[in-house]
Amino acid sequence: MAGVLLVPGWPLLGLLQAFTAMAAGLALAWALHHTWLPVLRTAVANWPGLVRCEQGRFEFPAPQPRLLAEGHDLALVLDPDHRGTVRAPSLLQVQWGRETVRLLGPWGQWEGGYPRFWSFEWDGTAAQAAWQAWEPILSVLLAGATSVGVVVGWYGLAGLYWLPLRLGAGGLGRVTRPGLLWRVALAAQLPGTWFLVASLVAFGVGWVNVLRLGVAFGLHWVISWICLVGLVWVLPSGGPRPPGRGNPFAEALAEVPSSPPREGQSGGRPADGDASPD
Repeated sequence: MAGVLLVPGWPLLGLLQAFTAMAAGLALAWALHHTWLPVLRTAVANWPGLVRCEQGRFEFPAPQPRLLAEGHDLALVLDPDHRGTVRAPSLLQVQWGRETVRLLGPWGQWEGGYPRFWSFEWDGTAAQAAWQAWEPILSVLLAGATSVGVVVGWYGLAGLYWLPLRLGAGGLGRVTRPGLLWRVALAAQLPGTWFLVASLVAFGVGWVNVLRLGVAFGLHWVISWICLVGLVWVLPSGGPRPPGRGNPFAEALAEVPSSPPREGQSGGRPADGDASPD
């Protein structure tokens, strides 16, 4: 019964999920507001003059690479031809090129192109005006998208966890009600998410860098798996198995009295040699 008490019902579980998802979205938006958004503001303030973009291809006033902004974990570099001559000690470096953007980090590098529908022409004044208008909107959209993504991820993972939970609970002789196992799969992910929320707050304060934040992201899965095993272990027993079906006439036959042997006959079966001739 203790395992059932540890798993909240659907109304309470829904409230806990909504509160946790909102906390995750706000924590990410708050952490980026204090770490990476200042770097972006500085990069916009150091806008390199008149920049044109035509169908996803940029044209810059000068081809020389230059450092636009640098923080503890993030650096933004204007490098039209991706020469790589300007490097910063930050853990992550974004290179802004003519046709692609390149991300360099501890795990390697990634490169991707710009959308083909991008076509604009901005100088420093237009860039700062656009950034000031979109910065609060982007923060709200980031928090909302993160909250929705967390909930969708919970239910997707619960679907993956359900069959192993069903097999594990059945093997341990625990209850295997589908609704209860769904609640177990969802509730077990909440502690790991709160660990990730705390890690995001620590990242925003500056206690951990982006590399350790990545490690914390991996650890939050491990916490969820430990909670899954623990909740299944403390689930109540499934009860004794129902008895198998026996002979339906056994009870009726037991109540029929046995007939006494006739005179001159023994209760046992007569031997072949004792049979009297007709």
